[in-house]
Amino acid sequence: SILLGLIALLYGAETKAQFNEGDKLLNVGAGVAATYGGVPLFLTYEQQAFHRNISVGGATGYQSWTQDYALIGSKGSIDYTSYLLGIRASYHLNEALNVKVEELDLYLGLGLVYRGYSSTVKSSLGIVPSTHNSGLRPLVHFGGRYYLHKNIAIYLEGGWSGFSVLQSG
Repeated sequence: SILLGLIALLYGAETKAQFNEGDKLLNVGAGVAATYGGVPLFLTYEQQAFHRNISVGGATGYQSWTQDYALIGSKGSIDYTSYLLGIRASYHLNEALNVKVEELDLYLGLGLVYRGYSSTVKSSLGIVPSTHNSGLRPLVHFGGRYYLHKNIAIYLEGGWSGFSVLQSG
C-alpha cells in the first residue's frame, strides 16, 4: 500500500513545471508514517490566487483500520474510521529561493480541516459505538513536486496533514 502511495501520480491542468499563474494542482496520495493505523488516503486541490506564488484550495482524506485485542475473559476488535475536509493554502518558494530546476516546485503552507473520528468496539460483551476526538485541526505542510511531464508530477509532503506526518503521491 505504501508503494502504491509512492508511485501514485499528481495530475494538474496546464502546468508547465514549477508553479505558474493559472495552474490547477490536484494531489492524489497516501500517507506514510501514519500516527494511528492504516494507510491514510488524501486528495487536495489548489489553484493560483491573490499572488503569482500563492495557491488556495481544499483538502480531504480518509483513514480506516481495525485493531484486535484480548482482555481478561474477553476478545474483540476496535474499528476506527477517520475523515477530514477543509481548506489549505501554499506559498510556492522557487522564486524566493532562486530555484533554477524547472521541473521542481517547492512549497509550504497552512490549512484548517474538520477531522471526524469514530470507533466501534466489538467484543463478547456486545457492540459499543462511540464518537470522539472530532473537531477542527490545523494543517501545516511543506514539500515539493517533481514534474515528469508538463502535467504529471510526483510529490512528497511533510508536516501535519491531519493523519500522518509524511505523504506522497
